[in-house]
Amino acid sequence: MPDAVSSAVYRGGQPVCPSSGWVAHASATNATATATQAADAETDLQHFITSIVAGYDTSTVSGTLSMTGIHADPVVVPVHGSLVYTPTIPIPASAANVAVAAALAAGGSAKVGYVVITGFTAKP
Repeated sequence: MPDAVSSAVYRGGQPVCPSSGWVAHASATNATATATQAADAETDLQHFITSIVAGYDTSTVSGTLSMTGIHADPVVVPVHGSLVYTPTIPIPASAANVAVAAALAAGGSAKVGYVVITGFTAKP
């Protein structure tokens, strides 16, 4: 029988104590920076995103951040300088055994783009 901590869930059904946490990150100069968390080897596990951080090495650079593998796939948002997003409820992947990714568009000649996504993997 599961203990009270491991069986606790958020209102949306996501576990309070995830089975495994992860961080995916990437950087690129004058190219798209794509952070990807690959699908889990166990086909019944699903990724949940808890934060997204993206930005450029210069605050005046603008571009777009595209997120894939989530229910509203793809989601594209503007980034001017930097973006920090921490959802109130973790963003679920579109299904179990699906990779999630965030890609920051190239910032231009000699401009570096950075993207980090954090989350956890658990049974949906």
